[in-house]
Amino acid sequence: MLAYHFNRLRGALRSMHPAAYLGVGIKAAAPFTRLIDHAVYKIKISKNVSKIDLSKIHSIFIVCAPRSGGTLVYQALSRTLPGIYISNFHALFPRLGSRILRKAKWQSKQTEFNNYYGYTSSLRDVYEGNEFYKWAHRKYADGAKGQPNSYYRDQFQNMINDLEPRPNECVIFKNARSYFMIKYLHAAIPELKFIRVKRSRDQVIESVLRAYHDLGSFHPIPYNLKTRKIVDPLEFAVAQIEEIESTIDRHLEGLPASAQFVVEYEKFCENAQYHIDTIAYDFIKLPAGSVSECSALSQLKSSSREKVTAAERRKIDNLINESRKL
Repeated sequence: MLAYHFNRLRGALRSMHPAAYLGVGIKAAAPFTRLIDHAVYKIKISKNVSKIDLSKIHSIFIVCAPRSGGTLVYQALSRTLPGIYISNFHALFPRLGSRILRKAKWQSKQTEFNNYYGYTSSLRDVYEGNEFYKWAHRKYADGAKGQPNSYYRDQFQNMINDLEPRPNECVIFKNARSYFMIKYLHAAIPELKFIRVKRSRDQVIESVLRAYHDLGSFHPIPYNLKTRKIVDPLEFAVAQIEEIESTIDRHLEGLPASAQFVVEYEKFCENAQYHIDTIAYDFIKLPAGSVSECSALSQLKSSSREKVTAAERRKIDNLINESRKL
């Protein structure tokens, strides 16, 4: 685990990307800022906080395999849908973040789309932060290890209370590590709606392989691959993505259509406004006129950067075809 964190830190520092530097800065500062956050919240705010009615808000969870374009979709929705999202500022001040963002009116000022392997370059931009979802990574269903579904609901309720959304607002999340918890989260929190982001499988694997070379690690690693040695990174990348995608498919199969919506990354980039309007008005059922304008949407385009060699691309295609025959 220490080697994993060291490799990612080294890769981030060598990238020269502002989003990577901000991510490192947040990791370094958060232990101190969260002490301040906890103290101020406990002394001045906690007694006046009321429980949020989950049926009065729109909870949206973005799920996808890594390198599928989920962060871009997360950014687009956070800039256009009314409500709150977990930002880099929340990483520093989990309970005070929403209040400060609203007072500063930072949310309405977001325009450009820029991220580095899921990290964004502005304090007011989106943050995935696994620490917000540790409870969602514990694989317990009713009757399993004595943990009922109420555990998930209570933890989710606490997170919502901290974020303080207003009635009829959206609360938008994204977490790639929770992909194997979708059906359990739905069972415990039926109000939760899932947006599944899909991207061309070969492009995802190529991007994952590029990330491995840049950061020195794979993330997340499915349970059945944790003990597998990485002899050939390309083969491991294919196995990782095939397992994650098939797990998401299995979990979503059991959910009602009203609880899930599929976004194809390439088509989203071609016409983001259309997809956002469809999500807002057809899927979430927001009132007419709820979507805010974002001029930067017209600048979106799917990545076409060369990530692997021609030989590697052929091998990826062959391995994908072989896995589909099994």
